[in-house]
Amino acid sequence: MKKTEIEFRTLKLKSKDPFPILLHGYLQQQLIALKKYQPIARAGLDPEGVHQMRIAIRRIRTMLNVFTEMFDAEVCGSLDGNLRRLAKQLGIARDADVCEAQIMRFNTVLSPLAIKEAGPYADHLRSTVFRAYTKLNQFFNSEDYSTLVTDLEQFVSAIPYGEAMQAFAERSIAHCAKIYVWQSLQKTMQLGDRLSSHSSSRKVHKLRIQAKRLRYLLDFFSLVQKKKWRAPIRKLKSLQEILGEHQDAVTASSRLQGYAASLIEGPANRHLLLAIDRLLLVEENRIARQRRKLPPAWLQVKEAFN
Repeated sequence: MKKTEIEFRTLKLKSKDPFPILLHGYLQQQLIALKKYQPIARAGLDPEGVHQMRIAIRRIRTMLNVFTEMFDAEVCGSLDGNLRRLAKQLGIARDADVCEAQIMRFNTVLSPLAIKEAGPYADHLRSTVFRAYTKLNQFFNSEDYSTLVTDLEQFVSAIPYGEAMQAFAERSIAHCAKIYVWQSLQKTMQLGDRLSSHSSSRKVHKLRIQAKRLRYLLDFFSLVQKKKWRAPIRKLKSLQEILGEHQDAVTASSRLQGYAASLIEGPANRHLLLAIDRLLLVEENRIARQRRKLPPAWLQVKEAFN
């Protein structure tokens, strides 16, 4: 563990302390996490590597987008764009890991005969996983990735000396939490209140993204205001689990449909297509279950902020 991480974790900040101190230490933490989990993601043996890198990127990007007025606009925009590119590559690998989970579900939802019949699809998914991690490693080996890490290191180290940041030196952590949490909460509430049982998967996914941003913001401020944000974070986490399961099922269903469309109808593929139909039904049922869980979970989130 690096010294900067130890110093930040043991630093006893209070709500009245200057906000830039918290922001600087937090971004240092996320940079450390990004570099720590990159070798694990590169190896491709443990999905946790990709998962933790994606979380670190989301947290950094949340800070860049929420507190954008505190940074140099040109530098911030360039860095956010490069982080988005890395996030895209990691997202492809994450979708591939969903494929692996789908293969594992074969044993619980299909008969032994159906599992055998779905074999070509399982092989297709394994090929998808291999290609995704191959492309991810190509990105890790690229100059773009090394430049991104260097730029991020320079950006974080320069934060305490930035002119825009100096303007916020007199603002407390509590003051900034009150302003920025409210802004993010309003966006989340607007999306959540518009959802209905007939809402498209795209709209559900949009709520998922915004709820994540709010959750990361609360995680950030809870480093100092732990008690204040404990209940909202817990309810948001429950909502995110439902939305995440919903999105995984939507992704799996879309992949199944795409594969089925690529097959030539006829006797040779009849049993394979029947097996895919069974798997599609499983994913559709999984989507329906999460849809039923969504309204009460959303109400609990709203109650947690009242």
